Amino acid sequence: MLTEKRAATSGWRDDTGFGLTPGHSLAISQHYGMLQRAEFANEAHILVGHDQRAGAVMLAYAALAGLESVGVRATYIGMVSTAVMSAYLVEKGMTGGVLITGSHMPPERIGIILLDETAAYCTADVTDPISDALPHYPAGIVPVWQSKTTTLIDVHGSRAAIKHYLEVLFAEIEEDPIRSAALKVLIDSGNGTAGDLAEMVFKGIGCEVAVIHKEPKTVPDRPSECNSENCQRAIQMMHDGDFDIGICLDGDGDRVKFITPNGVMLNDDVIAAIFARALLKPGDVCVSGLNSGGLIAHICREQGAKLVMCRIGQPSTGEAVKDHDPVFTFEETAGKFMFPRVFAWYDGLFVLAQMLELMAETGKSLIELAQGSPAFPIFHRRDISVPVSEQRKSGAIAAAQQRMRERFSSNTPTVDEQGDLRFDFADGAVVVARASGTEHKLRGYVSSSDEARADELGDFVQELFEEVSNP
Repeated sequence: MLTEKRAATSGWRDDTGFGLTPGHSLAISQHYGMLQRAEFANEAHILVGHDQRAGAVMLAYAALAGLESVGVRATYIGMVSTAVMSAYLVEKGMTGGVLITGSHMPPERIGIILLDETAAYCTADVTDPISDALPHYPAGIVPVWQSKTTTLIDVHGSRAAIKHYLEVLFAEIEEDPIRSAALKVLIDSGNGTAGDLAEMVFKGIGCEVAVIHKEPKTVPDRPSECNSENCQRAIQMMHDGDFDIGICLDGDGDRVKFITPNGVMLNDDVIAAIFARALLKPGDVCVSGLNSGGLIAHICREQGAKLVMCRIGQPSTGEAVKDHDPVFTFEETAGKFMFPRVFAWYDGLFVLAQMLELMAETGKSLIELAQGSPAFPIFHRRDISVPVSEQRKSGAIAAAQQRMRERFSSNTPTVDEQGDLRFDFADGAVVVARASGTEHKLRGYVSSSDEARADELGDFVQELFEEVSNP
């Protein structure tokens, strides 16, 4: 029997080959294949792809075996970025996908993510029954393999997928202003899946491009998570060099962080505010995770747009996109930005293209856009992350949230469901507490226009998390 393994906000994630084994990939894919057969019958067709990290190919081939063993057609396209796989899945009319990726996590960890026919992450109504079945595997699995089942190891699949991705991307980019601006771009691809692609895209629209950490590596030269600590080489190159804009990507290319020419990595809320102010019109909808601070709410009010907050993670943001048809979507701290009406997946390269377009059309530098006109109000933010054992995680976050309800008893929580708690205060401050869906951590987010207030609330959450995590 397999060990119990629950899907969280981004599929099943754990240490490669130990916490998440080929047996898990086989079983998850078999169960998903059975669900696909029940819904799509013989039309079920699953796309399988992966990132560059060690163990990804192993788990992808186990997924292919699982799908074929239950009579589901599958196509394997090899190593591609998440956006390339998503665009290709939809273009070919496939009914689902299995994506093996560790995204921004350390190189020894990996994930198995199930996609639906729109390339959105499958929701709990799909993943929960599979998680429930894993400890009893292989009970209930009845192989129905037959010779007409077609599993295709497509040696040219990634090439075809990239070709389609580029067609979609270039169709949505205003190339002429960018070419005229002749912008100089630095890209740190983090030794992930998007390095060569990034160079191809931005040279193709007339930019002068330098790419560092371009070669895909199972163990990257810098950690895959994009933050100022991990991306010091890119920050220093921006400070010392002659670039107009810099970005850092994670392993599968869906997260992006922006760096100004003077070597400052901008916060996600500032990037979101730039796009929101440029795109949102009265009556439009913006979707963000519940950990977003006060700046995006301020911009939405300013633009006459509606802000819809949802749980953190792509199953929830994907549902919100389908339900509310937003113009713009983002996940603060994750570096994920989406323009669903033109390109319905998170993709760092598409986001960079949109920023270059703004810079070229307005004649403003990234620093000028970040300062805003009129200026964006400054919101001081504290991100709190405290390690906790998986066994204690649910009890610890429940205890922390109860203490927060008592501390802030005069305020009604804005969100209080499924382990997520958010308070919005009259002075514009925000406090969020939740258990990470991908790591053994408690996470807190504090935002306030008053620095002392942000420190006060941040210190309280930090001390509370440490207390409940180590009783």
